[in-house]
Amino acid sequence: MAQYSRPALQTLPLEILNQIAFELVALQPLGPPCDIIPLLLTSSHFNQALSPSTNPVLFARIFRYKFDTRAVERRAFTPSHVQCMEQLVHYCRTMQVLRSGDVYVEPRPMYGGDDDERSATDALFTAFMMMLEDDGKNARQLQEWACADAFAERYLRRRLFEDREENDGWPIESAPNSCALWLMWMLTTEDKLRNETDAQREQMIQLLLPFVFISLRYASSEAPPHFFTLPFPSSTHPNLPQSITSAHGPYPVYPSAQRDFSQIHYATRPVFSPPLAAPAAKLLYFSRRELRPLPIPPHFAQNRAELHARGNFEIGPTVEDMHELNWSWTARLPTEKPTDAPDSCEEWGSLVPPPITRAESAASEELGVFGGSQDPKSRWYGKAPPVERKGGKSRSWDADWWRLRLCGNPLRANPSVRYGRVYEPGCMDGLWVGRMLVSSENVTRALMTNTEHPGPGTLNDMPPYTMQAPIYMRLHEAHGVAGELAAALPSARDLSALQTSTSTSADDGISNAWFAGRTGHVQVSDIGDAGAGTGKRVLVEAEGGRAGKGVYRRWDPRGNMWEGYAHDAEVCDGCAAREEVDVKNRLADALEREELFRSVGLGVGGCQEGEEEGEEEGYYEEEGSEDGGEQTEEEVVDPEWDPVENMDEPGLRAHNRRKVLPCDGIKDIVLFGATDERHGQAFNHFTYYGRVRPWDGLVGILSKARDDSYGYLFFYGYLVGGKNFVGNWRITSEDANGPVWESAFAMSRRDDV
Repeated sequence: MAQYSRPALQTLPLEILNQIAFELVALQPLGPPCDIIPLLLTSSHFNQALSPSTNPVLFARIFRYKFDTRAVERRAFTPSHVQCMEQLVHYCRTMQVLRSGDVYVEPRPMYGGDDDERSATDALFTAFMMMLEDDGKNARQLQEWACADAFAERYLRRRLFEDREENDGWPIESAPNSCALWLMWMLTTEDKLRNETDAQREQMIQLLLPFVFISLRYASSEAPPHFFTLPFPSSTHPNLPQSITSAHGPYPVYPSAQRDFSQIHYATRPVFSPPLAAPAAKLLYFSRRELRPLPIPPHFAQNRAELHARGNFEIGPTVEDMHELNWSWTARLPTEKPTDAPDSCEEWGSLVPPPITRAESAASEELGVFGGSQDPKSRWYGKAPPVERKGGKSRSWDADWWRLRLCGNPLRANPSVRYGRVYEPGCMDGLWVGRMLVSSENVTRALMTNTEHPGPGTLNDMPPYTMQAPIYMRLHEAHGVAGELAAALPSARDLSALQTSTSTSADDGISNAWFAGRTGHVQVSDIGDAGAGTGKRVLVEAEGGRAGKGVYRRWDPRGNMWEGYAHDAEVCDGCAAREEVDVKNRLADALEREELFRSVGLGVGGCQEGEEEGEEEGYYEEEGSEDGGEQTEEEVVDPEWDPVENMDEPGLRAHNRRKVLPCDGIKDIVLFGATDERHGQAFNHFTYYGRVRPWDGLVGILSKARDDSYGYLFFYGYLVGGKNFVGNWRITSEDANGPVWESAFAMSRRDDV
C-alpha cells in the first residue's frame, strides 16, 4: 500500500499562503505587522513568496486592514497595491519613532551606506496627515500603539521654545511645532484634560499663550484678513504686500513657517503647506480653560422670570443663562463620536477593545461634572451632546486638508478647476456659541509695543488682566449663484479708484467684512420664495450703487447630499473651466488607449520605426486600483500646483486628474444673522454680517451691538474639523494698514435645544 504523504506548506498555492499570512497579521490589528516576520524566516520559499517587494498585494491588504484609506480615495486617487505597501512601511516607521518617545531623534547614517531617515519632525507631520485621513483606525493606531499624544505633548514641553533666542525669546512657528500642536489637539480627549494636574495644565497654557495673544507675530490665516481677492497676481505683486513694520515684524502678518514643501504620500510627493500654529494653540488653550465652568455670583436670579419679578428688566445673565453657557462647548473636542458616524474600527471586531470611556477611567473627580449645572435633572447638566455629522470622521477635515494643499502661497495660482473645497457650503449656518478673550488696555499696549518675550510666567490670561466674554451667533448662509448674480458683490478694493495695481495698501474692506462702503452699512432682507422649488432669496445691499446689490439664495439645510445648484452653465466660469478639463481628459484617455495598442503593435500604423514591440511604456494599472494615481504626458493637473519634479515614480501624481468636483454654481457666500432673543437678554443683542473668502475659506464676520455699546468688531477665522470656528477678533479702524487691538476667540456649532 502506498503511504499517504501530506502536502508540504511550500506546495500551497500563493492565494492560500496570502490568506494564512493575512489571518496571522489580523490577530493583532494594532501596530506594525510584526507577526508575519517568523513566517518570513521559516524558509527562503516563504520569504520570496511573502516579502513586500514580491507580494505587494498581500501588504496592500494588510495596510487597508490596519489603516484608513477612504479619505485619500475620496480626495485624491485610489492607491495601487504598491503604493499601499510603501505607505505601510512609511506609517510603521513613523509609529516606531512615536512609540520610542525620543523627541530628539534625527536621521543618521547606517551600516552599508544607507541612511536611517526616521526623525521626530517627519514623524510629527506624517502623524498629522494620518489624523486628517482618520476614520477610526489611524487614531487608534497612533493613540493606543504609538502613544502619539504623549509624544506630541513631550515635544511641546521640551522643544516648543527651542532656538527662542533667535526670535526675541518667542517660540518659532516652525512646521514641527505646528504639527505637534495640531497632533496634540486632534488626539485630545476629555479624560486627558481631566487627568492633567493643575501644574501640568498651567505649564501647558503658559506655553500656548504666545500663539494665543501675539497676533502681530503669529498669523491666524493663510493670508492676512485685509485681503479678499487672492491669490495676488504675480506680475503686480512679486513680493507679499506689506504696509509697515511693527515691533514684532512686518505688518500685515503672514505665516512664518516654510511654505510649500512636499512629503511622502503613497509614493508621491504632493505639495503641502504646514498647518498654522495659532488656531491649534487657541483650541488647546480654550479646551483647558473651559474645563472649569465660569463662576456664577450668588446674587444672580435663577431665571428670567425671577429677575423680572424683582422688577429688573435690564440686560444681564441669570443662573440658568450661565449654566447654558457652561453647558455649551467653546472648543468641541475632535475625539467626540456622534452615534451616526461610521467607525472603520468595527472591522476589527472584538480583537481590540473599544476606547476607554470617562465612566471607566480613573479621571479625577476634583473638577466635578464637566460643564453646566451639577443637577442631573437640569437640561444643562454636563456638556452639550455631539452635533450630527454624516459620512465619517475624515470628511469633517476635507476642507482643512484642501486648505493645506491649495493655499500655502498667496502668490501661486490655484488650479483652474475645483479639485476640492476649502469651505463646505452651508457649514456656518446655525447656532454658534463660544468665548472671546478681552485683555486690558495696558496689557494689550505692552504686548503690541514690546519686541522681546517678557519672561517665563509673566504672560497672564486671568482677571483683571484678561477677561472671557461669551459669544452667541445665530448665522444664516446665502449663496450668489451663477446666472442669478451678475457678479459677486465688490470688495472695497474692487470699487476703489485710489488703489493701483502697485499699491501696498492692505485693505479689501476689512472694516466692513470685505464689503464696499462704510462700516456697518450692509443690509440683508428676505424677498421670499422664487418659486419652482428653488428656495428662498435674500437681497444683499452694500454701498456702491447698483454694483453693491445682489440677490442670493438662502441655504436650505434639508438636503444631506447637496452637490450644487442648478444654474446656467453658459454664463458660469466654473462650468467653462471644467468643460475645458473634460476635453483634455478625453484627449488624454484617447492617447492612453493608443499607447496601449501601440505597445503590442496594434496602434495606428503599427510600431514606429526603430521600436520593438512593447518597448514603449504603456498605460499600466494594477489590479484593485481604479486609477492608481497614474497620469500621462498630456497632464491636465496644473503643474504649479502638482509639479512633476515632486514625483517619486514617473507617471505617478498626487492627484488623479479625473477627480474634479462638479461645478456647484456658487460665486459668492454671504453670512448674516443676530443673537437669539433669549441669549441677547443675557449677554446683549448683536447683529452680524460677513463673507467667506473663496481662496482659502476664511470666514469674516462684522459684529455690531444693537445699543452701539461695543462699536464694531471684526471676527475672522477658519472652521476647523467641521465644528469649531477659531481665529481672532479685532476692532475696526479707518486705517486698515496699521495694527489694531486683536485677541483670540473660539466657538462651536450647537444644536438647538
